Amino acid sequence: MDNLNEFKIMLTAGITAVMGLLGWQGVLLLGWVVLMLIDYISGSWAAKRLGDWNSKAARDGVMHKGGMVLVVMAAGMADLVLGAAWEQLGMGFAWPYLILALVLMWYCLTEVGSILENAGKMG
Repeated sequence: MDNLNEFKIMLTAGITAVMGLLGWQGVLLLGWVVLMLIDYISGSWAAKRLGDWNSKAARDGVMHKGGMVLVVMAAGMADLVLGAAWEQLGMGFAWPYLILALVLMWYCLTEVGSILENAGKMG
């Protein structure tokens, strides 16, 4: 039971740190992660229902999700670099995490579409 409590504490602390750092973009990030999990689970259920589930397809899905994580990380780093450049150049324009927010919104929409597709396959 102690391990479960430690896990919950670490998870809560991690989510709180992300929300504190990113603000409303943190909500987008959390929403995207939840949507990715729902998509993976619903895709597995749909494939199982159709008798088409196999480990190669599951592995490909995980690799696809991993690629998405790399894109989100790159968008966050691009925002940090642009933010630093804008500050040093005195541009007078600053919208922190603009690229990250756009990428996360796009990925959230694609995940919702994929979940709907999986739901259709499940009947």
